[in-house]
Amino acid sequence: MNEVHYFGADGCALFAALVSGSSEHAAETDESVVLVLHCGGPDHQSLVPLARRTGGVHPVVLPDVRGYGKSICRNPSCYTWTQYAQDVIALLDELGVRKAILGGAGLGATICLSTAVAYPDRFRALLLISVEDIEVDEAKQAEVAFMDAFAERVRLYGIEAVGCRGTPHSALR
Repeated sequence: MNEVHYFGADGCALFAALVSGSSEHAAETDESVVLVLHCGGPDHQSLVPLARRTGGVHPVVLPDVRGYGKSICRNPSCYTWTQYAQDVIALLDELGVRKAILGGAGLGATICLSTAVAYPDRFRALLLISVEDIEVDEAKQAEVAFMDAFAERVRLYGIEAVGCRGTPHSALR
């Protein structure tokens, strides 16, 4: 397995594993490159067995999605569908691939859809497993803010004191 180190549009250092073939081979075969994004979880490792089964047929690239595995991003405001899509394009550009087959599971499938909508000319086909809900980046940021506020209330009042929609029980009386 070869490692690919590349940068997102915002300069964030990102990582991918090339399971079959080499990065030079990826550029030569271009439209047969399969890029598969993992679901929410530790990293690309969950997809290695699947990628190895396609060995010899297509080069398979397994990135660690931003914020997972070796694609460390400590800024949660960068966890947006727009940024994830730009990361996929940055990886294709790093590999010299003009058009690829894009696949994913769970979070990865949702990133695939978002990326294909934003950059339809970069993909020959999509392989989607268990697509999650797509929300606009602003709604995602609002959800993160809500969860951060909830966590703060739990920290201040304790989990036992948090009631309906994260309101302390004392405030419900």
